[in-house]
Amino acid sequence: MASIPIFPLNTVLFPKCKLPLQIFEPRYLDMLSQSLKAGSGFVIALAKSTHQTAIMPKVYCVGTLTQIVDFGQLPNGLLGVTVMGQDKVVIGSGWLEDSGLMVAEVSPLPIEQSISLPKKYQCLAEVLGALLAHPIVAELEVSSNLSNGLIVGWQLANYLPFSLQQKQLLLELNNPLLRLAQISHLLDDMAQAAV
Repeated sequence: MASIPIFPLNTVLFPKCKLPLQIFEPRYLDMLSQSLKAGSGFVIALAKSTHQTAIMPKVYCVGTLTQIVDFGQLPNGLLGVTVMGQDKVVIGSGWLEDSGLMVAEVSPLPIEQSISLPKKYQCLAEVLGALLAHPIVAELEVSSNLSNGLIVGWQLANYLPFSLQQKQLLLELNNPLLRLAQISHLLDDMAQAAV
């Protein structure tokens, strides 16, 4: 177990996916400064409530360890940071530092094994290819491997407009085939709802 800063957000980040952030709160500016100096990351976790209080934020117990891949000042004067999801982790007991930053004991989840994308899910690779070409996602310059079922599942779950609860459930799955099946089912539901 390691003690790692937790960044509660109203989003879910998957491994091998990028997320742009705007940082303005002093506690998170300090967190980024420490992360850059130490060459370490922090964990992004889905917040259970968007209501900010002085008490410990409530987050889901599975989050994603990140690595900072780019940063700079944005036109609005805020610090812009792009992070890459690294590994899924379990968030244990936590505490608030004097700055208000949440820190918790974090353990890595077992690493999911890469799989070749099964033929029956080949259409998902096509969806991901189109998604990665979309201007908003293309701006992130995400590299992919459309023949790797694990990466296809992570990236579709990250970039498709599923609900936060659906994304969290997909993150918590530890089987790439189950994740692909669930994504396929969710896409079918979206297609039927659009008719």
